[in-house]
Amino acid sequence: MAELETQNYIEDEGISLIDLFLIVWRKKFLIAFLSFLGLVLGGAVAFVMNGNNETLATIVEYQWDGINEGEYPNGARFEASNSFTVTVYLNAIEAAGVELTSNEVREQLTIRPIVPNNILNAIQQAIENGEELTYFPTAFKYSLNAGQLGINEAQARTLLNALIDGFREDFEAKYIQQAVVLNYALTNLDTYDYSEVARIYGTQLELIESAIEQVLPEANTFVSTELGLSFNDVLVELDLVRTVDLNNMNALINTFLLTKNIDRAITRLEYNNEIKALELAKETQVLTNLQAAITSYPGSEQTIVIPGLDGTIETTTYLEVLYTQLLVSQRTIAELEQDIAFNESRIVLYEAQRDNNGNSPAAQEALAELTEENTGLLDTTNTIINTLVTNTNTLLEEYNLIVVRNIATNLTSPTVEEGSNTLLFAAIGLVLGGIISLGVVFVDHTMKDFQKKKQA
Repeated sequence: MAELETQNYIEDEGISLIDLFLIVWRKKFLIAFLSFLGLVLGGAVAFVMNGNNETLATIVEYQWDGINEGEYPNGARFEASNSFTVTVYLNAIEAAGVELTSNEVREQLTIRPIVPNNILNAIQQAIENGEELTYFPTAFKYSLNAGQLGINEAQARTLLNALIDGFREDFEAKYIQQAVVLNYALTNLDTYDYSEVARIYGTQLELIESAIEQVLPEANTFVSTELGLSFNDVLVELDLVRTVDLNNMNALINTFLLTKNIDRAITRLEYNNEIKALELAKETQVLTNLQAAITSYPGSEQTIVIPGLDGTIETTTYLEVLYTQLLVSQRTIAELEQDIAFNESRIVLYEAQRDNNGNSPAAQEALAELTEENTGLLDTTNTIINTLVTNTNTLLEEYNLIVVRNIATNLTSPTVEEGSNTLLFAAIGLVLGGIISLGVVFVDHTMKDFQKKKQA
């Protein structure tokens, strides 16, 4: 009996376990209420904490020549923390429709590099071996604390996306060729003569070729989805225009300019013949002098013997030099006589073709072929060059769009990061509420028991 009493009573308190259970049972509603209150308060605290620190995050991967060395394409150091300019921040804030400053957004934007596990292992191994291993990350996690900025989830998501888009646009403006080839063929060419028009067309073809060659090494296999053409296709057509249409145009222009006024052409040929006649007279005198020098030359072959050397050295005699100069002079005279004869034949031809106004039918034919409406060479070449410019710009726009899109790739869309664990906080609140309620119950019971003993 004594052992049973010892088991059922706590000697110091004088309360049996059954009495403890009964006390808790009688106050079960109070305990349940206080525990539930703790549960609610714990959940509320977690909700408030999450609301004040709601964070959206996205992972972005960068790709361009030099990023693996931590550099921009121009060799400048790339730092993700400074990758957004003030203009990019301001444009993103405007896109999100929020009233914030660039500094406020910058302070609440956290950028952390993402290093693959194999790289981490390699770095750890290098440290253990006493070596240095430099790694430049290409992927980064961007976290924006929307709660601290006082903006909602949608605004934060727009702000993050706009920042990445702004970086792409800024990068394109600084480091990527803009997809614009100016079209000078659209200029009003009526105020230019035909030779100037031909030079404008030639310059236009050079601009197209230069723009394509800047991107061709990387875009050699690129094909436009809109046109079904590659940059090489455009270059082939460009070369065809240059070697056929433009050369034909220049030939017609030269014919027209040369023969449009026969009197002027004849005068030019006659002046040219006068110059060549003077050169012929001078060269004839040189030939006469050479012939006289050869006839009166008294010398003979000379052989030089140098002591200590085997054999002899044959020197070129003065007579051989004279004969060489004679041949050159005779050749020059023959060429001048041929040029003079050709010019005289052209003069005779032009005089035969000259009409009463001093114009040539050949010039009129060349002019007609250049300017004939709809089928003229000028109009045809202009249309072809316009098409080349349009196709080149379309190709560049499509290619640059792909390049810029790959510069910064969102590996994940902006999503809300898990903040304080609401269930954990609620459970903690429930436990604390239960402990407090039990404490209240036992304190109340102890006080009442003390009052009873005091009255007794």
